[in-house]
Amino acid sequence: MKRYFGCIGIVVLCLGLMVCLSGCKNADVVNEDVYSTVQITTTLHEDSPQESIIKKYNATLTAKDVQYDLENSLDKYFNLTGDAVLSDYYNYGFDDLEKTHFVLRVDVGSIDYWYIYCNRETFDELFEDVKQDEVREIFAICHIPKSYYKKGQGTMAFLKSAAW
Repeated sequence: MKRYFGCIGIVVLCLGLMVCLSGCKNADVVNEDVYSTVQITTTLHEDSPQESIIKKYNATLTAKDVQYDLENSLDKYFNLTGDAVLSDYYNYGFDDLEKTHFVLRVDVGSIDYWYIYCNRETFDELFEDVKQDEVREIFAICHIPKSYYKKGQGTMAFLKSAAW
């Protein structure tokens, strides 16, 4: 009788190992399916509204590109994405804009930020929304006009288009 239960135990153990091993093969198939889904999502993202805005303004430069090459990026559109909060920073030739523009401080990285000057009439809805929320995620197309640029000014630009 002991020998009989021993044989049953071995059979059960073998069946368990076979089920486990066949389950591992199926896990690889599932991972491939997940990878395919990610690839499809990435492909769809390339046609996002942000991509069409970037194409419309030829704003292929990023905030980081411009930040490290300000003088060669004047009057060129660039894109940035980050968390925006209202600011009162008017400096380096931008100090005469307070009546016509509001300022957003946009954090685009752990220590990188931009001051974006936004026309109060054109972007009145953005102004109202940012006043309501302490922090608002924003995608923006910006530029630094030569007429406002002063050497050493840092990361300050005008807003051309935005999605938030």
